Amino acid sequence: MKKLIKYLSLSLLLLSVSLSLSAEEYSCKEHNHILKRQSIGHEHVNHRLFLNGRILIKELADAMWFIETVTCTQKGFEIIASHVQYNEPTQKKFVLVIVDKEQYRVE
Repeated sequence: MKKLIKYLSLSLLLLSVSLSLSAEEYSCKEHNHILKRQSIGHEHVNHRLFLNGRILIKELADAMWFIETVTCTQKGFEIIASHVQYNEPTQKKFVLVIVDKEQYRVE
């Protein structure tokens, strides 16, 4: 019985970790860059965005934004974010301009 409880506890832990680290990718016809959105957290889910799957968009990650939508633009991505996970539904628009494969700026 103890082994079963340990097994179920470990299985539940692994499931919750895999759910909390889910990711979604956005690719565009306008350019050849991708934006990867990674969900982190359990009760209060936040998102981290990675340009081309590896460059963290630090400005959004540091403020713990919940990413509502991502839309492609000619120069990068338009991002609508909120703090809805903290019961603050006000949305803010960010424009991620891609300078080159390794650099970006947030407007």
